[in-house]
Amino acid sequence: MMLNDRKFAGARRFLIATVVGAGLFISQPSDIFAQQQAKDFSAPLYTLVRSLQYVQDSVVAGDFSAMDMQRFLLEQVDRKLREAQPEDFDDPRNVDAALIYAMSGGNPKTLDLIVARDRYGYFDEEITGIMRAYLNGLVPTTKKPMKEIVEEYLDTSLGPYIALIAANVKAAAKDIKSVELFNLARLSSPGSLIEEAALRRSILISINSDMVGQALKFAHIYARRFSKSPYNVQFSQLIIEMIVQNLEAIDEVIVDEIISYLPRDQQKRIYLRIARTGVVDGNSVMAKKALQKLHLFEDENAAYYELLSNFYANIRDLSLGETRLAYDKIKAIKRRSLSPIDKPLYDAAVALAEQILELPTEQSLAQARKYKLEKNLAVAELRSVNLKKLSEAPKVVNDDPLALPNDVEFANYMKGRMNTVDEVDALLEAAAEEDKS
Repeated sequence: MMLNDRKFAGARRFLIATVVGAGLFISQPSDIFAQQQAKDFSAPLYTLVRSLQYVQDSVVAGDFSAMDMQRFLLEQVDRKLREAQPEDFDDPRNVDAALIYAMSGGNPKTLDLIVARDRYGYFDEEITGIMRAYLNGLVPTTKKPMKEIVEEYLDTSLGPYIALIAANVKAAAKDIKSVELFNLARLSSPGSLIEEAALRRSILISINSDMVGQALKFAHIYARRFSKSPYNVQFSQLIIEMIVQNLEAIDEVIVDEIISYLPRDQQKRIYLRIARTGVVDGNSVMAKKALQKLHLFEDENAAYYELLSNFYANIRDLSLGETRLAYDKIKAIKRRSLSPIDKPLYDAAVALAEQILELPTEQSLAQARKYKLEKNLAVAELRSVNLKKLSEAPKVVNDDPLALPNDVEFANYMKGRMNTVDEVDALLEAAAEEDKS
């Protein structure tokens, strides 16, 4: 495996520091180093996992070049775990390292394998059970409350990960108390990938719980500490969602300060997307404010922002009784001058205006009358069928008499997880669209 010296110099220095105790003093270029370690990486497991944690923390701090090293270390740790003998886990540091690896993007099946080989009881059944269930999308079942387990392990190397699991389970059930557990996770692991993830999820659960002030507080912390994280595209989406949902209640000064911590290009993308959202939702105040922010960026795109400002304003005017004037102004804009995101909006606006301006014909009026009659008949028939079904249906106290409380809890949990997956997919699609613009 060929690794670039410039990209991985920082990560390599840390690797040297951690493995020198094992007799691996490295003076070769990093590509030779990587090839040799791929053949025989004899450093103890826990030192490799510490290096993995360091590299992952470097990534969220903005060192994108460390992402290749992260993949490399994940492969090495996975290979070492699969080749490990039960006796290798006589050192409790290796036991913790195996669990941390699984929670750090490792292969859950590798954890299943080494736990199955554990003949001496090195792996605590309750802790491994919690992690394996969580990694496989199941609700962890424990003999004692998760909060007690979190408090018991909080001061250990596993503590932040267990707190994060407990918080995610509560968050999936839309429980605002999950924020308390996210706080424990991030405060026990400052500057880490855990803190970054805990802050993002705290913002999300606060927004969904209509706790705007709390969401702003977490957003401010995130922007100051992780403005260069590769995952802050999700953070940007959360900021946009918070502004759109709470335009009247939100403190504009604080929001502008939060956005100001982000890279300049990302700031412009946020204001552009807020402006587009305002146009689509018919919120001219929000669109106007966002476009005013864009004008503050005095750069080579100033003319384009002026074009967008006029374009969005004309779309807004379509619904204000000035259809002909707005239509003429929109048509005067060259479609090819717009971004791939704004071109569909242009097409929709033109089509809408043309339909409004088109004079009705005798045929169109006849079709409209026929459609209205058919619609009324269909609604009447549907009401008749529903009333009949309602009168014949047996009365049931519970929607599903066979459902147990645990089944309901599990269903809610899985629904929450699927919603999270949908949100991540939407974020990835939005990021891809932004890259095209």
